[in-house]
Amino acid sequence: MERDGFSFVEARPNPAHIALVDLERMGFLKGIITQNIDGLHTKAGNTNVIEFHGNNTQAVCIDCHRLYDVRYVKRSIESGGLPPRCECGGLLKPNAVLFEEPIPKKALMIAEEMAKVSDLMIVIGTSATVYPAANLPRIARSYGATIVEINSEPTYLTGVISDYFLEGDVGNILPEVVKEVRRIKKN
Repeated sequence: MERDGFSFVEARPNPAHIALVDLERMGFLKGIITQNIDGLHTKAGNTNVIEFHGNNTQAVCIDCHRLYDVRYVKRSIESGGLPPRCECGGLLKPNAVLFEEPIPKKALMIAEEMAKVSDLMIVIGTSATVYPAANLPRIARSYGATIVEINSEPTYLTGVISDYFLEGDVGNILPEVVKEVRRIKKN
């Protein structure tokens, strides 16, 4: 595929995304808080996704806040429409948090509330150093949640905040977790 700056639109969910959908459908996953901007959790089928840093598959008008599919922006650029504009005339930007922009207040509020009511928080594939998202496991822990960390390497959470640490590729680990949950659920 040609690399034109829009190839991410064709990205597909991986086995980890599918495993999270399975956990949601079984009633074990109530929501996802993600720093990813690829929209793959929603594309996979999860229904309660808080996109902490936005979604790069959309563009937003900086004036009226109308959302556009990024393919609209691509067509606009290809036809010479620079900079891409909304129907209202406002400029379009990626619907993702850019450098020095704040996390949207609504996403932060919902994420913190989800952390407070969690029985179990699974922290997946993060360095756990980008704030305020990195604070969510601490919040969940302070309200009594069990913290499971799945990562390719230890982080500052490991052994301090995390109750359990599963080291390895999340695309391999999460499908195995789903298999085990299904096995236990049958018995």
